[in-house]
Amino acid sequence: MANTLQAPLQNASNPLDVVRTEVARELARLTGLDPAFLFTALDRSSSADKGDLILAVPRLRIKNSAGRETPPGLAVRLASEFQVSNCPKVQQPVADGINIQFHFNPKTLPDLVLSTLFQQGEEYGLDPSLGQRDPLDSKAGKKTVIVEFSSPNIAKEFHLGHLRSTIIGAFLANLYEGNGYNVVRMNYLGDWGRQFGLLAVGWHRYGDADAFARDPIRELFRVYVKISRDLKPEEAAYKEAKKAGQDTAVLEAQGLLGESKAYFKRMEDGDEEALALWRQFRSLSIERYKATYARLNIEFSVYSGESEVKKETMERLLELLENRGVTEQDGGATIINFEKHGAKKLGTAILKNRFGASTYLLRDLGAAVQRAEEYHFDEMLYVVMSEQEGHLKWLFKTMELMGGPYADISKNMKHISFGKVSIYYRTHC
Repeated sequence: MANTLQAPLQNASNPLDVVRTEVARELARLTGLDPAFLFTALDRSSSADKGDLILAVPRLRIKNSAGRETPPGLAVRLASEFQVSNCPKVQQPVADGINIQFHFNPKTLPDLVLSTLFQQGEEYGLDPSLGQRDPLDSKAGKKTVIVEFSSPNIAKEFHLGHLRSTIIGAFLANLYEGNGYNVVRMNYLGDWGRQFGLLAVGWHRYGDADAFARDPIRELFRVYVKISRDLKPEEAAYKEAKKAGQDTAVLEAQGLLGESKAYFKRMEDGDEEALALWRQFRSLSIERYKATYARLNIEFSVYSGESEVKKETMERLLELLENRGVTEQDGGATIINFEKHGAKKLGTAILKNRFGASTYLLRDLGAAVQRAEEYHFDEMLYVVMSEQEGHLKWLFKTMELMGGPYADISKNMKHISFGKVSIYYRTHC
């Protein structure tokens, strides 16, 4: 029988696959089966005592001429007939019930691993074929993965969670790129929403243009902290009223709550004066962030943000969800009651508030769709803290409920979660 095991597997960057290739070829000689099939049939064992590779004989579906050879009997025969002289990188295989165990040869394995390591250097352990749409056809192109990481909020402190996201995300991006993927490193800034409306109100009260010119992020953070402190009594009253089941419309329409929501509504409506201030804050903040990332030797392909989600995209998705019976109205707000759609633990989420402004969830939904349309990604990784798990479950489930191609896209969206970091200071006397 012709040996159909493809050359890229024989010269694989993974020493394990080199051994699998040799074993598959010897098994092909004994069985007459396609070596490429045998290559995939050889699995990693669950523990070292069961071998380094293991073959479940029933997968071969081989019978002798009388049709009486049992899987255990076939395992014994193949193990005994296996010629290690044709495959010196393993020891004589052992039959174990319906399985055949293959142990690496400790005399030849170190040479294989070390020679591969020295030859490949920094590329050792990487397999560029993993990122190819078809490993046997370079013209088929690469798979695309979007890694969204770091993603600080303008005017808020760059905390340890952002730093950890930056480190994990950069590592994953490098790993995917090393394995042949087209990688889009995306920094999705928190540059939109009611929080920015609050920041703008705070700027008009407390902003210092000279301090902003010297250090924009520090000055915006100072302003945001001061205005947030002013807002606390209103937030407490709002939460108390909501907890008591009272109508909060009046509370939301007055004071700082009302001002910040009104300012954000101006932004969404395209008010040029409001947008001019936003552009200034955003552009200078990005420049400062770039300098910070440069110190970490990290670059991004794209600086995106909530602000870049198109209004028409969000309206299109809202219409789709309404037509599919996913959304409903509640006091003027557009919501999704996930319990009615088989996800009891997800509760209820708001897509558009009673003032007609978009929420974080709706903007993330629009961002995911725009990315799919622009990049046609095969995977999209959200490298964010575990605190965002509930929000991302809402996002993935909403994409699924949209049906059609959106449901398929949701299967390729993944949350790379990590927990908080606690720092303890110890003093010595």
